[in-house]
Amino acid sequence: MCCMMCVCLYANNMISPLANTASYQTCPQDSLALVALYNATNGPNWNNPWDLSQPMSTWSGVQTNAAGCVTTLWLINNNLSGSLPPEIGDLTSLTDLQLNDNQLTGSLPAEMANMSSLLYLIINNNQLSGCYDPALSALCTQLDPLLSNNFFISNGNNFDATWNDFCNMNAGECVPCTGDYQALVDLYNATDGPNWTVSWDLTQPMSTWNGITLDANGCVTEIVLINNQLTGYIPSAIGDIPNLIKLWLINNQLSGTIPASIGNLDNLADLQLNGNQLSGSIPAGLATLSGLTVLALNDNQLSGCYDSDLSNLCSQLSAISNNDASISSGNSFDASWSDFCILGSGACPPCSLGDSLVLVDLYNSTDGANWDNNIQLWDLTQPMSTWSGVTLNADGCVSELDLTGYALNGVLPPSIGDLSELTKLFIPYNFLTGTLPAELGNLSMLTELRVDHNAFVGCYAPALLSLCGQLTNGSNTNISEENNFDIPWEDFCSTGICNSCPISLAQSNAISTGLFQADYNVISTGTILTGGDVQFKAGTIICLDKNFTVEPDADFSAEIEGCGN
Repeated sequence: MCCMMCVCLYANNMISPLANTASYQTCPQDSLALVALYNATNGPNWNNPWDLSQPMSTWSGVQTNAAGCVTTLWLINNNLSGSLPPEIGDLTSLTDLQLNDNQLTGSLPAEMANMSSLLYLIINNNQLSGCYDPALSALCTQLDPLLSNNFFISNGNNFDATWNDFCNMNAGECVPCTGDYQALVDLYNATDGPNWTVSWDLTQPMSTWNGITLDANGCVTEIVLINNQLTGYIPSAIGDIPNLIKLWLINNQLSGTIPASIGNLDNLADLQLNGNQLSGSIPAGLATLSGLTVLALNDNQLSGCYDSDLSNLCSQLSAISNNDASISSGNSFDASWSDFCILGSGACPPCSLGDSLVLVDLYNSTDGANWDNNIQLWDLTQPMSTWSGVTLNADGCVSELDLTGYALNGVLPPSIGDLSELTKLFIPYNFLTGTLPAELGNLSMLTELRVDHNAFVGCYAPALLSLCGQLTNGSNTNISEENNFDIPWEDFCSTGICNSCPISLAQSNAISTGLFQADYNVISTGTILTGGDVQFKAGTIICLDKNFTVEPDADFSAEIEGCGN
């Protein structure tokens, strides 16, 4: 038997065709929106990429109506990464959007509120985050009430609030400068605010706090805390103040590194951190601050090389800042600022700066200050090549990281996926918790991995499937042993499924036997081979694409039955 059309079996056991007919009238904005989605989510590396030279109706997961407008878009477990583009809101005929079980990041575009026909929205199990634009509240009553809930929208993501709480109480709604207050509180707590020379009364409005200037919208534009007895470190939350123009923390007792998040402050024009005990190197992100004209970092304990991108500042900074006295004086860089700008001296070799920031992130995320006392701890003021367990290649990039039994305690940060030259990662016999970051799948050169004997939990991200054929030592012994993952590593690699019953299941291969079951839906474009015996089961929908085929003398059945039934 060969299925010539796409059919779906729904929970009411009715068979219904999905329209995929040739269109007599096109919706040009729909094709442009889909191309924008393809480009924004790394389309060429999807599991089922589109051929953009072919008609839109031929693209996998796309269904159109008689007018050629997109009505259904299913890209479940398709390796989408990146953020949703605003153009997705142009799909005004779309009724069913399912993007669950991918690696999407960022927030939901406000333009999704323009999708006036949308009834089914399933985006769970991604890495979406942030607040909800107030315009999205229109979807709270528009979506089918059976699907407009946490399970299908906010579960498995990192939004500021659940979808139900947003719809019912406006929780997690985006408001102007929503992060400013918390960022200042984090600065206060990280720098021993109660013992400042002039402290803040956190029970009073921000406008009354010493050294803080607000604009007409109540957003923080200036932080000026000079000679104010700040001790401790500058928290990464400082990068969550988007309207900040001036940051002066001069002549205090601040230590630690300059947070890379300062590179997020697109409006920053004046940064003065001189006269402290700051260590590490200058974050490369400062090079992206096109409005930065004043920079003072002198008289700290900064060291190391200069990221090559920082050369942008050599012509951008004003004369009062673009000199040794304001930047390299009183520090221990590999070269003076002027020699870097004129001769390129002290420029970082490939990888060295980015890799060191990743290792600092790992150190902070795993309580580095309390690693095993019998092991030489990392001195973050010294070159990365001196850090125990770290091996560099000839280009100064981290090639091996062996922290076996170092008493790491905490979570493995997503930035670990930025160690592009890493070939070996050994972190067994520690106290690491949480899930394995999906970003480990970015490590294209990794061949040896050990994470056994920790306290990791949960599912494996679909992005980790790339490691299954890549690792030379990929076994239960080296990965899942003495952890609490939902299934053993080898089972994940053989089935591609994290647990025994996923929410959604997309099947596209030739198969001969087995039960394929999902809690919500199963979609298939595959082939049931001759002599095969295959069952599809799902709690709500089973959809067989037009390319789905059952060969002669094969047994196949489809039944609406969820995992809990």
